[in-house]
Amino acid sequence: MEKATVLVIGGEPTGVGILRDLTMRGIDVMLLEVEACKKINLPTIQIDPAEAWHMEPNLTHRAQAVYRVPNAAIDGFCTAWQNIDSAERNVLNNINSARTVEEFMASIKNKLI
Repeated sequence: MEKATVLVIGGEPTGVGILRDLTMRGIDVMLLEVEACKKINLPTIQIDPAEAWHMEPNLTHRAQAVYRVPNAAIDGFCTAWQNIDSAERNVLNNINSARTVEEFMASIKNKLI
């Protein structure tokens, strides 16, 4: 059985963008289309975006479709450790590829801007 910290439903531009962002942060993420959820017997319940905004005020108001899945939750502790691991790997890559301290500091500064 596949396991992911975050399940993104829908592979249109926003879904793919979220998938890319989370993957670059080192978070285990899976992308499924609604039809694929049905095929693997993962029930999805489409809810009104207004209801979703009430439950999650930080959700973008540009959402066109929102789905609830059973037992959906994000383990914040696990996500935090995946972000830390990703940051450490990126810093180590910069250290290994920089020829000078100045190059290293410049590469870090560019990532923060």
